[in-house]
Amino acid sequence: MYKSAHNLIREFGNAASVEAAMRSDSMLDCNDPHGAGQWNKVMQAIDVLQGT
Repeated sequence: MYKSAHNLIREFGNAASVEAAMRSDSMLDCNDPHGAGQWNKVMQAIDVLQGT
């Protein structure tokens, strides 16, 4: 999770958690609750890494 979070932070900066949330929503739209849960974990890791 932290590697994915780090990559999103590097690519999207302060908008990384927004990007992860959009990807989670996209997974829900595709009826993939497991994928959405994984993106939620990435979003939590982003918050930890950014200190928010």
